[in-house]
Amino acid sequence: MKRLSNRLYDILKGRFEIIKEKGVKLALVTLPNNKVFLRLHKPSKFGDDISKVRYAVTQVNKTHKVIRGFEKGKISHALRNIYPIFDKNGVFLASFDISFDISLIEDKLSKVANIDTHLIIHKDILESRVIGYQGRELKYIKSVEHNDYMTRDLQNHKHDKSYEKNIGSSKLIQHNINKGDKFALYYEGEDEVEVVSFYPVRNIKDNKVVVWLVSHSDSPFIATTLLGVLIVRMIVFIGSLLLVYFLYRVLSQKYILDKRIANQTKELKESNSKLKNLSEYQETIIEGQIKVAIAERDRAQAYAKAKSEFLANMSHEIRTPLNAITGFIDILKDEDIGRKSLEYINIIDKSSQSLLRIIEDILDFSKIESGKLNIDHIDFDLYEEFQSTTDLFAEKCSKKNILLNVNLNDNLPQNINTDPLRLKQIISNLLSNAVKFTESNKNIYVDISYSNEELFVSIKDEGKGISSSKLEHIFESFNQEDNSTTRNFGGTGLGLTISSKLVELLGGQLEVKSKLGIGSEFYFSIPVKLGKNKKEISEASNENHTFNNEKILVVEDNKSNQMLIKIILKKLNLSIQFANDGLEGIDAFKANKYAVVLMDENMPNMNGMEATKHILEYERKNNLTHTPIIALTANAIKGDREMFLEAGMDEYLAKPIDKKQLVLILSKYIS
Repeated sequence: MKRLSNRLYDILKGRFEIIKEKGVKLALVTLPNNKVFLRLHKPSKFGDDISKVRYAVTQVNKTHKVIRGFEKGKISHALRNIYPIFDKNGVFLASFDISFDISLIEDKLSKVANIDTHLIIHKDILESRVIGYQGRELKYIKSVEHNDYMTRDLQNHKHDKSYEKNIGSSKLIQHNINKGDKFALYYEGEDEVEVVSFYPVRNIKDNKVVVWLVSHSDSPFIATTLLGVLIVRMIVFIGSLLLVYFLYRVLSQKYILDKRIANQTKELKESNSKLKNLSEYQETIIEGQIKVAIAERDRAQAYAKAKSEFLANMSHEIRTPLNAITGFIDILKDEDIGRKSLEYINIIDKSSQSLLRIIEDILDFSKIESGKLNIDHIDFDLYEEFQSTTDLFAEKCSKKNILLNVNLNDNLPQNINTDPLRLKQIISNLLSNAVKFTESNKNIYVDISYSNEELFVSIKDEGKGISSSKLEHIFESFNQEDNSTTRNFGGTGLGLTISSKLVELLGGQLEVKSKLGIGSEFYFSIPVKLGKNKKEISEASNENHTFNNEKILVVEDNKSNQMLIKIILKKLNLSIQFANDGLEGIDAFKANKYAVVLMDENMPNMNGMEATKHILEYERKNNLTHTPIIALTANAIKGDREMFLEAGMDEYLAKPIDKKQLVLILSKYIS
């Protein structure tokens, strides 16, 4: 809008300067909202509301009718001519105000044909200062024509003393001024007859006559005077018409543009309404989808939690009796029993170890599936770990008359850094399958090499092979080549799945090549860094290590496990006292002094962690030397060890009991 106003000013400023010389003080274009669109006399000012200072303009904007007359200003007064502007359809566009400064009119008309002209103004409207068109303050005195009117200082006027004498004493002039109609008269001057004309100007606000235009001249110049006045009015009128025409053109374009904008705004509002409805509909759908997603998430979390709790409970419930089974098998092997009985014991031992492996597979799979399996990168002796793993399967291969070929490449470093437990677990799973599916008088090849910080492992067999249709699913959970595989060879179908996931966790990918009837090759490479040399530290403890009858408190609720632990600890020359739950354990601890406490977790009345907290608090309050507390529990899910250590226990040992590990831990705390 401002740009349009500036453009219009550039077009009209030349014409405005012309009529400005003839007495026009200002030219103002105001929009229907009473905001200024263009000031030709002050183009920099734009957009201000003039409704409080221009009564005449607001009336034209309201009534759409022409208004002419006097209007009092705050500083200067003016004779105003305000025109409404319409488009071709009769729609009101704006008002156009052309104003004449009252002091300027006196000066300009006096120059036309030597006419002596002055204004007399009612005294009621001269309450404020009046500034002339050149910026000087005007001085007004009482007029000779009427007592209620004021005029500028008479010394500026041409008329002689006879004018003041005749006009000032004329009751007829005062009567006609009070009446308010235009009139003229003559009087005899000092040299010639003078003609005086009075032209009334009404106040715009109340329509009362408040200004008179008084002009007088000698009779020979009357025609010239009238012609001069006519010329001034014609110039102003023509200039005004030109301004109005250009204003009409511009404002018509503005009206068309405003109408177009209004239509587009309406269309946009309709579009926005449709979009809003669509958006609300989409939001409803999205909210529904979010609710479904949240419900699915909650169900999935509940399922995962239930599964984790089930697996933890299953692990505990199976490991607890299995601990007794495997423990008593080891004890029976050391007893003097017959050959036949030893054969039966070995069968039971193999079955229990098989059961333990199945449980470990299920638990590992659950840990991997829930993202709870840790990878522990440590430095270790590569040759030692691989040798122990391959030696384990050498005996099995020998029993099946299978030749196990192990190639440890010369470029293998002595020590590397990765997770040795998981690496051995992968190789063991792959070797176990190779031995399982390879017939007698066949070969198994193990090839291990190292290059560019990559460890490469390949296990190739001459077994039954895998059909191409089954290869793409071979690493899926619970998947074996066919149902006969489970019947003939056993297993859970989780070994390859677990191995594949473990390789991924170590940074590689397990791959397979196989031909039916010829054999299979499973291979992978993982990133490993060189490890630091580890000095071998001989452990003083071993299976035959004995202690000095130190007293041990065993908090265990399962009677079979109590019997097993009693036998193991007695063989180690340790004294034992049992407590059947956490509460009994606390009472026993307060009543006696022990070298070590072996603490189970899942017990009636009070569990192991709660009992541990009470014991630690008792020690603290009584300033007692701390007694080591070792968790001996079937809780073997990921995070259990950390959980027990955070509860204040000093060490952790999972069931079934590893006798070597038990001796090692006890040796650590019993000097």
